[in-house]
Amino acid sequence: IEGLSLQIYALAILNFTTISIEIILKYFLLGSLASAILLYGISLLYGLYGSLNFFILKYKQNTNIFS
Repeated sequence: IEGLSLQIYALAILNFTTISIEIILKYFLLGSLASAILLYGISLLYGLYGSLNFFILKYKQNTNIFS
């Protein structure tokens, strides 16, 4: 996702106007916010279950680790 974003920034800056700068900044801020929320969710999963392996997550979810 981030690699694609860099290419879109480069394409948007080709038409260098005041509006394009505003659009690039908004797109960059929204992309940064989305990445931060994704990383936060991944860190919550890792903190709760101790692994990011889907088989382990499914097993621990079914065995009720909170009891």
